[in-house]
Amino acid sequence: MSALDALALATRILGGYCRTAEANLIRSDEGWLGRTIRQRPFLPIETTALNTALTIPGKEGPEHVIAVRYDEKGAAYPLGLALTFDLHTAAIYINSVLLALKTKPLNEAESRLVRQKWIEIYARAAFLSEFLRHAGTVVTTPGARNALNWRIGLTKEEAPPAALAQLQALNDAHKERLIALASRVLAKQHPAALAIAEALGNFAPVTLPGTITWREHEGMQVINDTWFPAQYAEEQRRKIILAQTEALSGRTT
Repeated sequence: MSALDALALATRILGGYCRTAEANLIRSDEGWLGRTIRQRPFLPIETTALNTALTIPGKEGPEHVIAVRYDEKGAAYPLGLALTFDLHTAAIYINSVLLALKTKPLNEAESRLVRQKWIEIYARAAFLSEFLRHAGTVVTTPGARNALNWRIGLTKEEAPPAALAQLQALNDAHKERLIALASRVLAKQHPAALAIAEALGNFAPVTLPGTITWREHEGMQVINDTWFPAQYAEEQRRKIILAQTEALSGRTT
């Protein structure tokens, strides 16, 4: 399987995240979060498949496909990892809450927190899916890839105008799809639609997207079903402790 195949599979999995979050939001608005239920009507979010989808065979062992956002100096920020980690952190917390619903209904504050988490999951999964699609398109379109490499300093020879125009056209299409995504959500007219659309508006289009592959190595870690290379793993360990503390605070207020 190629890196492009992995990205395509990941976008389909993230679509499933959105459908699950939306179904749970509709059910929560019907009042189920305030009940004790023996057969819970909410759907858990499976968080292991995404990491598997983005793992591909390499010459020296498994490699992980990471979508990145470049700055003008060529520094790559692993935006795909950051989004996936935040997405899975929220999903794992929500899954634990759903288990508790078998015996204990949520109070009003807890219900609001859970509903907000589902909104965040939907918006983050939808944006991540679009970002992966955009990154995959840019790096596999020769002219746009040429323009990207020049913009981030990987090549010294200036990209021709046609290549720069091609990158701009892909960026414009990416921006338009994000706008259309929010419009489709609003058109559904369920109670959470406006909140989801507003959450989507918090994500800015990525104009210098790319992908890298990273071989498995000593010190790498899987944290909250998200693969991290060694240089990022410890930072994320600290982040998960903070997220757990905030979640606990939300449950007890």
